[in-house]
Amino acid sequence: CGCARVSVVKKEMEKILYYQLADTDYLKIVVIGEVVGDTTHPFTLKKGPPPGAHDIRSTLYLFVADGISIFSSNEICRIIAGSKRASFVGSSPEQCALVDYWLEWESSTLKPAIRSGVLNGKVDTPEILTALGRLEGHLSSHGGLLMEKEVCLADVVVWSSLYPVLAAESSGSGVLHRVAPQVCQWFISLARKEPFTAAIWKASGDIGYQGYLDFLLGKEVGVAASSSVGKHQDGFPSLRSKPEKCVNEHEAKPTSLTDSEEVLFSDAELNAAADVFTKGPVSASKPAKKEHPILPMKGERNILITSALPYVNNVPHLGNIIGCVLSADVFARYCRLRGYNCVYICGTDEYGTATETKALEEGLSPQEICVKYFKIHKEIYDWFHIDFDYFGRTSTPEQTAIAQDIFNRLYMREHVSKDSMEQLKCQHCNRFLADRFVEGICPVCAYEDARGDQCDKCGQLINAIELKSPRCKICSNQPNIESSNHLLSTHPHL
Repeated sequence: CGCARVSVVKKEMEKILYYQLADTDYLKIVVIGEVVGDTTHPFTLKKGPPPGAHDIRSTLYLFVADGISIFSSNEICRIIAGSKRASFVGSSPEQCALVDYWLEWESSTLKPAIRSGVLNGKVDTPEILTALGRLEGHLSSHGGLLMEKEVCLADVVVWSSLYPVLAAESSGSGVLHRVAPQVCQWFISLARKEPFTAAIWKASGDIGYQGYLDFLLGKEVGVAASSSVGKHQDGFPSLRSKPEKCVNEHEAKPTSLTDSEEVLFSDAELNAAADVFTKGPVSASKPAKKEHPILPMKGERNILITSALPYVNNVPHLGNIIGCVLSADVFARYCRLRGYNCVYICGTDEYGTATETKALEEGLSPQEICVKYFKIHKEIYDWFHIDFDYFGRTSTPEQTAIAQDIFNRLYMREHVSKDSMEQLKCQHCNRFLADRFVEGICPVCAYEDARGDQCDKCGQLINAIELKSPRCKICSNQPNIESSNHLLSTHPHL
């Protein structure tokens, strides 16, 4: 579920997992151990924040032996699950890809929605309802996230994240049960399994539901009282009393670190930091002078930094910059100050129907659109002082040669297959229509302006041929369903 954020500490350490009681991220770890029947871990467990951390709420920290710290809770779950039972993370490339999708969805969509809803005292916020709508659609069609009968990593991650808001829905009378009955049924069926029930108590230090609620609210776990406790627990019989088999192994066997193991920085580094603090920026180290081309150097810390390529069909605004290039720029500046040999590259994405759509809107050719908006992008990033080492374009001859070489190598090795599929074709425009060129009525919520790939109202992913009363976005005529030929990469062979 996405890539783990990585930071570097100076001193090599043993593998240590820092966790917080009643954190749903920690609940995931405990559930994994209970489900696979192996509660041991290849690292030391330590309750509380790691040395030097300022805010670790709802985040696990895994310090591994070579000094790398993994901050992504789902990536930590993947490491633990894979070490215990490989099939738990998917037994085929297709299943692994589906697990990746649900882990990324939980991290980027579900978890933020639940945190916001709990902090505002509501479980039926638009964000939560939209997330549950996506999950409801999948469960209605497939019966489970990956397999109907077997529990996988995606089940554990999504279930744990949902626990604070769905633990009160098992009675069948709550608003979420009416909106997403399949989700609630799936949630309850897992909650009634002994490994999940045991994990609820172990991960909360025997406090139960209220502990997880306190954690999300930023209260001290096990101290704050709430009138909502009884209401939630009445709806969830398995939480009224703690099962006798639930023994918190992690609390029974506390671990500790020596003072030398907890030191993350050398005395020289601490003295240098104190010097900069007292004397100001003038005493700070200066970034190394960049000499192009920047190439990997033997014996150096070589770091490649990239940002998601922005589409060339728009004018980037502050939100685009913050969400895309700014964080990478900050990290690149940090690396240069540390003396690392790093290169920060990015560029405009000039291929795809997004460019063609913009060209039709402005009455220009796709190439003219690319030239126009590349200049705008470059000027805006320069104005914000985004310090790319190289900002290019996907349409350059070098990029074209590389992309075509990759395709030719795959084709010659028979990793590309030919197949046909049904697609909408506009007879008036005499062309097959990509998703962005189709609009129509959503088959799920009846929204009249759903796109050919997704409905903006209910969030449901859509196949364009599923739209009711589809219309061509170019001429507004109704297209027909016809068969079209395609070249497909055979992922299992790669």
